[in-house]
Amino acid sequence: PRKGGPPRSCAHRLFLAMRHRVRAATVLQCARRSAAARGRARAIRSMLHLAALAQLHRSAALLQAAIRLRLFRARRRCAASVIGRRALTVVTMRRRIRCISALVRLQARARGRRTRARAYRRRPELRSIRERLEAAHRRMLEDPSLCLGPRTNSALHTLLSTRNLGHVLASLASLEMFTLISSRVAALMVEEGAVPVMFTLLRTCNRSLPHQKAVSHALRVLANIGRSGPLLVRVWEQPDVVPTLVELAQSYRENEALLGETLELLRLLLVSGPPAWRAHAVAAMPECTKRLESVYALALRRGAKAASQKEQRPPNKQAGAKRPGAQETVPASKAAALPDNTVRLGQLVAALTSARSGMGVELS
Repeated sequence: PRKGGPPRSCAHRLFLAMRHRVRAATVLQCARRSAAARGRARAIRSMLHLAALAQLHRSAALLQAAIRLRLFRARRRCAASVIGRRALTVVTMRRRIRCISALVRLQARARGRRTRARAYRRRPELRSIRERLEAAHRRMLEDPSLCLGPRTNSALHTLLSTRNLGHVLASLASLEMFTLISSRVAALMVEEGAVPVMFTLLRTCNRSLPHQKAVSHALRVLANIGRSGPLLVRVWEQPDVVPTLVELAQSYRENEALLGETLELLRLLLVSGPPAWRAHAVAAMPECTKRLESVYALALRRGAKAASQKEQRPPNKQAGAKRPGAQETVPASKAAALPDNTVRLGQLVAALTSARSGMGVELS
């Protein structure tokens, strides 16, 4: 009951309790709504902060992209200027080189014209030789069958198929010139099997003049093939190559030209070739070494006889008239000089002797 007043009824007390509960609920709801509002405000503030950060990041990225684009364009302009300068330098140098080469060609043409004019004045036959060469060049341009390839094929076909000595001589002469010019012709001859045919020709020829010409051409062709490096093995692989050449050297020991060509081919095989070839020649063909030594001894005797005859020759009368009392003297170096064939024979004999001594040391 209220102090100093009438006592409250139950309904009044219930009303007061309900009002107190409503007020408490209202306070709680206000506090809840305030907390929720503050949370939403914090969320909004954080979102605004993140948006500002994102905007700042986008602005920074845009600024960096602009700076990078500006730097890239600057580098590209610098590179373009460098490339332009280099290209201009290269073009200028090429133009200068072309000008210099044109001047050099003009000078060479002028010097060649003056030189040819002087040569034609000294030797008029050179003019006809040049005219024939120009005519041959024009014929070659008009007729492709006159080129090196068709002529090589024709000469090879003639050598491998015909038995006419005149045709064989013409084909060998052509092949000699072609193998001297091009190593491909030598390789083609080896592939087509012309080397065994030429060795058969060397074995079957006699001492008549046409056969000697055929032997000379065949030896020069084989020497040209042997000088082509790897093709020398194909020459060495032929059966009885050393006995055949030694037989030719002994048969034509009086003919200096044929002897020199035979010895040149032997030198390529036994001196310039591998040491195993010399060892094989010494071990399997000792009679060839003896025959070469006999040819070498004969060449030395012939050279000594020629030198003695030259020393015993009377002095020149005109020289004696110009210089009374003077005697003709032969220098020691000239008197001691040996012919080329004798030198080649000496090299062959020395190489075979060293190979024989080396084999003796290995056996001992």
